[in-house]
Amino acid sequence: MGDRQVIFILGVARSGTSALARVLSLLGCMLPEGLKEANEGNPTGFWEPLEAAQFNDEFLLRHEATYSDPTLRLQGELPFTQQETRSYVAQIRAFLSRCPGGAPLLIKDLRIAALSDFWLQAAQAEGFRVKVIVPVRHPMEVAASLGDRAARAQVPASLELRLAMWLKYNLLSELCSRQLPRVFIEYSSLLEDWRREVARISRALDLDLASDSSAEVDAFLTRDLHRQRSPGSITEVFGYPWVSDTYAMLSEATRDRPLDVARLDDILRTYRTCERAFRISLDDWRSRLPSRASRESSLTAAG
Repeated sequence: MGDRQVIFILGVARSGTSALARVLSLLGCMLPEGLKEANEGNPTGFWEPLEAAQFNDEFLLRHEATYSDPTLRLQGELPFTQQETRSYVAQIRAFLSRCPGGAPLLIKDLRIAALSDFWLQAAQAEGFRVKVIVPVRHPMEVAASLGDRAARAQVPASLELRLAMWLKYNLLSELCSRQLPRVFIEYSSLLEDWRREVARISRALDLDLASDSSAEVDAFLTRDLHRQRSPGSITEVFGYPWVSDTYAMLSEATRDRPLDVARLDDILRTYRTCERAFRISLDDWRSRLPSRASRESSLTAAG
């Protein structure tokens, strides 16, 4: 089957993942066929495979989840049957087997962080060496960008949900990649000096990236890609400095400094406990609400 490489770009949406995917594709990495088309929200392109996004979304929906799900139900709480696991892994393997070869394969699908057990199993079964890049961006910039996207879709998203997504997907991306070659890239640093950041990627992931496409990267990676800029302060909507602490630690990693994984584990564990307790209590409360029909019946009787 040969020794092939696949690089997963993980992290959270609106963290510069599309820009990074395009840069690396210009420098020699291979993208799958059938990419999502550019739109108003991402006019320079998404560079992510539609097929993978579709079957990942289908899997999430079967378990009453979407990418915007802030819960950790799929990470150890819900059981998956052997048949479902085999079927989903086979679907991923079939997709990977059809992807172009001859150069490191680059896949940007941010759902993979929440579905990493299946994707890692499939990639390894197909003979891929898996490597990971985690783009990191200021939480308030991500929240603002997610808010703009939600507004365009006419489905407003609260700041609480947007920051929960930032926290969840960054924590899961870090956790699932610990045993793999990986590198963390700050979005603002990529825009400031992409050659330096690409050199970091090359060293960390042992990649031989092309150097004859610099002009194309320069033309693509313009400063106007940084449309949301944060004043610096982080709003802690959870009452604890989970977001600030996580961002501080991931920012250290983007400068090749050691991660405090014990602290990250503690944040993830505490977030899991709190979100599950509030989710269960909210579901319980909703189940005890009288139905609309019974409310109307009660009002009629009272009248």
